[in-house]
Amino acid sequence: MSTTFSANEPPSIRPPAASIWPTTAEAGHALEPGVVLEIDDATIRLVRELRCDGAPFVRMVAWSAIYDDPSFAINAYEALAHHQDRLAYWSVGATALGTDWLNPTISMLVEDYLIQRAEDQVTADREADEARRVAAKELAAATKIDLYYLVRKKMFCLTLDRGDEEFWSIKFQEKWERDRFGDWMQRQKHRFSDFADYMIEGDRFELERQLLREMLVTEQAVKKQGLSAGGRRPLRFWRGEA
Repeated sequence: MSTTFSANEPPSIRPPAASIWPTTAEAGHALEPGVVLEIDDATIRLVRELRCDGAPFVRMVAWSAIYDDPSFAINAYEALAHHQDRLAYWSVGATALGTDWLNPTISMLVEDYLIQRAEDQVTADREADEARRVAAKELAAATKIDLYYLVRKKMFCLTLDRGDEEFWSIKFQEKWERDRFGDWMQRQKHRFSDFADYMIEGDRFELERQLLREMLVTEQAVKKQGLSAGGRRPLRFWRGEA
């Protein structure tokens, strides 16, 4: 990117307006020096000002640079704007010693700023990717549905939990009864989300009756095919083909 550094420009004297410069030399009006960083399209200027009661009256461009690309001028402006505490020092040095005194420092600061910003962007992108990964993992954990075998108050239970929240359960008096139902339920994992949706407004016992009916129908079909394990758990070795 090409940069043209300009020599010091002569002071620009603004005709005083009544509201800016006093009409007489009476006391009580404050004069204050200041330095501002300006950008105009592809040009950046470091301007020294003399203000009367806060309004700029005398302006002198202490340093300026013209960039081929206005977008790069914006980058340079942002880089220098991070060093507000050095603007006055730079303006005095450039005025007294010439712009060549300041140009290498400006070039180095702009280059370092662009490198640091690129590195910060890479870091920010990496952190954003990690945050999305963690969020996706947490969402998956919160929405994952698992089947649990539990014992509660001497009852043998089978529950469906989404994340850390149980949304459906069924109880049996005998362990083999629960395990018998579990042999069938284990093959219904692809339907767990449907069961969860149903339980948003549905009745737990109605879902229980429906699933028990389906289990009995499956057991009968497996027995007819001669694939039943027999005994109390006919679907113990069933792989879901029926």
